[in-house]
Amino acid sequence: MKYSELIVKEWLEFSGMLPELVSVQLIGMTEEKAEELAEEFYRIMLDDPYAARFISPDVVQARLRHSMQQWIISTLTLKGDALLAFAGRQYDIGNIHSRVGIPASLVLKGMRIITQSMLTYIQSLPLDSRVSILMQKYVSVSIQIASELMTYAYENYQLNEAKNEESYRLYNLIGNPELERGKQQAALFNWENGLIYALVSRTNNIESYLLNDSEFGLWFRHKCGQYFGQQPEIDKIGQLIEDIDGMLKKDVDGEGNELELIQSLLSDIRAKTMIINNLFSSLFDDASRLESGKDALTKLLNRRFMSTILKHEVKLVMANGRNLSVVMLDVDHFKKVNDTWGHSAGDDVLRHVATILTDSTRPNDYVFRYGGEEFMIVYLEFNPHQTLSFVEAIREKIHSTPCEMPDGHMLQVSASFGVSHFRGHPDYQQMVDEADMALYDAKNSGRNRVVEFARKR
Repeated sequence: MKYSELIVKEWLEFSGMLPELVSVQLIGMTEEKAEELAEEFYRIMLDDPYAARFISPDVVQARLRHSMQQWIISTLTLKGDALLAFAGRQYDIGNIHSRVGIPASLVLKGMRIITQSMLTYIQSLPLDSRVSILMQKYVSVSIQIASELMTYAYENYQLNEAKNEESYRLYNLIGNPELERGKQQAALFNWENGLIYALVSRTNNIESYLLNDSEFGLWFRHKCGQYFGQQPEIDKIGQLIEDIDGMLKKDVDGEGNELELIQSLLSDIRAKTMIINNLFSSLFDDASRLESGKDALTKLLNRRFMSTILKHEVKLVMANGRNLSVVMLDVDHFKKVNDTWGHSAGDDVLRHVATILTDSTRPNDYVFRYGGEEFMIVYLEFNPHQTLSFVEAIREKIHSTPCEMPDGHMLQVSASFGVSHFRGHPDYQQMVDEADMALYDAKNSGRNRVVEFARKR
C-alpha cells in the first residue's frame, strides 16, 4: 500500500471514531465559523509580505476566500466516501502548489493559522470538557492529515521535477552543442554588426538594437539557464547584457554623437561582447554529461519536459510582463490514415507534420510531441494576435502540403488547433487545459481550424 493510501486509511478510521453527537455539534460549529476563519486566514496571509507574493486581494475576494471556506467545512465534517474523495483532492492540491511554486512552509503556516483559530473558538464555548477535548483533537488531527497529504504530493512532485529539469538541461545539449554554440556566436556577431551600422549612420532608433531584445538576448533569457542550470557564468553574462544596454540607453539620452564618442562606446561594447562570448563558450566546454530526451519518431521534445519548460516560462512572464501562449494541435482523422494506409504511413504523417512545425517556428519557441497524433507549441513573447496569425499560417501550410504515402499517393493532411494565452494564473496547467478545451471545440466544429480559448460566461 502506498504511503498516501495509508494516510487516507488512517483519516477514514479516525473520522469513524468521533462520536455521532460530537460530530453533529462540530458540523454546526464549523459551518457557522468557516466564513470568519477564511477571512482571518487571508487577512493574516495578505499582511505577510512573503505570502503576498503568491496571492492578491482581488484573487482572494473573487475565488480563494470561498474555496478556503469550503475546504475548512469539508476537512472537519466529511466522512466515509465523501472524505475519501476529498482526501484525493488534497493530493491534487499539493501538486498544484508545487507547480505554482508556493513554498510548503507557507502552506503549513496557513494550516497552523486555521488550527489555532478553530481551537481558540472551541475553547471559548461552554462545552462539556470531554466534548471540547474530542473536538479539539479531531480538528488538530484532521487538518494535520490534510496537510500531510498535500506535503507528500508536493515532495514527490518536486523530486520528479528536479529529475526532469536535470534531464531537460542535459537533453538540450545532446542535439548538437557545437552547432548551437556556432548559431549563438553568429547571433551575437550579427547584433554587434547591426549596432555598429546603426551608430555610424546616426540612427534615431538605437533602442531597437538593445542586446537584451536581440536574437541572442532572447536565447539567453529563455534557454541558456535551461541548458546549463545555475552556473556563475550565466549571472555574469546577464550583468554584461544589462551593462551594454545601459550604455546604449545612456547614449540615446545624450546630446550629439561625435566620432570619438562613438568609437569609445563601440570599443567598450566590443570588450564586453568578447567577454560574453568567452563565458558562454566556457559553458559549452564544461558541459560533459548528455542525455537524450527526443521523441524517437519525430525528434521533437518529449512531453516529460513540458512541466519543466512551462514552469520556467510562467515565472519569466510573471516577472517581466511579456506574452506566453500554448497551442495544442491534433492531426485530423489520423485513425483513418492508419486503418487505410497502415501504421508506417501514419508514422510518415507524424514526421511530416513535425517537420512543418519545426520549420514554421522560431528556435526560441518550443515544439512537443504531446502524445499519439497530438502536438504542442509554446510561443514566447508573441502577443495573442501574432500567435493566432502564426498558428493559422501553420494550419494552412499543413493543409496545403500533401504527405507522400508509401505507394506514391499524395495524401492531403489537416490539423485542428486550440490556443490559450497566459492571463495571470501562476499554474501553467490552466493554459494547457484551456488549449485542450479549445482544441476539442475545433474538432467538434468541423476540424481543420484554429479556435482560441474563451472563458464561458
